[in-house]
Amino acid sequence: MTATSAGAGLRILLADRVFDGRGKTIVDAGIAIEGEHIIAVGSRAELKARYGDAETENFPNATLLPGLIDVHTHLVMPGNGIGIAEYARTPDELMLLGAARNAALALRSGVTTLVDLGAKGELTFRLREAIAQGIAPGPRLVLCGRALTITGGHGWPWLGEADGVDGVRRAVRQLCKEGADLIKVMTTGGGTPGTDGRRPSYSLQEPRAIVDEAHAQGRRVMGHCTAAAGIERALDAGVDAIAHCQFLTPDGSDRFDERLAHRIAEQGVFVNPTLQINRVLCGDRVRRDDLTPERRAALDAWTARYPAFAANVARLREMGVKLVCGSDCGWGYSTFDETWLELDALVEAGLSPVEALTSATATAAKMLGMADRIGVVQPGFLADLLAVEGDPTADVGSMRGVRAVWSSGERISLAG
Repeated sequence: MTATSAGAGLRILLADRVFDGRGKTIVDAGIAIEGEHIIAVGSRAELKARYGDAETENFPNATLLPGLIDVHTHLVMPGNGIGIAEYARTPDELMLLGAARNAALALRSGVTTLVDLGAKGELTFRLREAIAQGIAPGPRLVLCGRALTITGGHGWPWLGEADGVDGVRRAVRQLCKEGADLIKVMTTGGGTPGTDGRRPSYSLQEPRAIVDEAHAQGRRVMGHCTAAAGIERALDAGVDAIAHCQFLTPDGSDRFDERLAHRIAEQGVFVNPTLQINRVLCGDRVRRDDLTPERRAALDAWTARYPAFAANVARLREMGVKLVCGSDCGWGYSTFDETWLELDALVEAGLSPVEALTSATATAAKMLGMADRIGVVQPGFLADLLAVEGDPTADVGSMRGVRAVWSSGERISLAG
């Protein structure tokens, strides 16, 4: 996959509509780009009058919008249902090749900024270098490197185990030295065998130290939380964002906690619900006949919980919580060309199509501290753009029909 234009000259992109990423749509409009940046947005007539001689490309029956931001992925995982403990035995060289393939898939599907929230060792840092050098194609990568976890905690095969206040501070400093853009902390157990997603893992002092050190280093912190007690601990520690945000109790039930939801909203914490990674378990993609009785029972339990997870998202939205799109792809049965399914799941849970799109554009950029340069179609912003069939502000299913992708003004080949 190579760029089809160098992205240097002035070009005009025209379509039936332009969605700006913040909720506004301009009909019969276009975008002028030059080099890496957007220089103008307006109606077709305005752009033609101002840049009449510029190279122009028309996208009839299509919408132009910001490139998607997927705030939750795992590049080194294959998305075919294999578990982390088993897949961690894969040689690093093969993991890196798989991660490169995943990055290319994401870019071709319209994801121009991708956040990896847990990978083995320094593999994603090496992938980012390969993309920067033109060795491999891929979106802009925002990386945590290894997710921090207690000894034997969720994600331990990625080599991010750290314990005690001094230990976690040292781990944050090491990750920043290696090139981490943000820090991920497993405040509860999760899908790693031997861990418990119903209870918090770290003591309160440890995530507080993680947040304190990360903020001192200019990094934001996302907490993996699948239990109500873990959410409380993450909020007490001062995390900037919460992944999953499930309200599991020690008995395994899911009971929405209005008090915690109010705290999330009041503290301005972003929430990435990761609905699709759970919704896919309810469908026929998972071949239950191939599973052991234990795994089948666990899968049935997750399937039974999904309606409660989706209902929680609708209530968080009603309470003013800032929701962001993150597919958790690579994990479970979710692949890197299906971020649109997370948008679809958000709509199914109660968001409007415009709200879902905004969660993957302007709101996601705010969560990352990048709201001044990506996530919005606006002059001066990077020309991370996407052209899709139809009108995704009416039907997010239109996001499947990708017509064109631009990353920092560079047209990306969709072949492959």
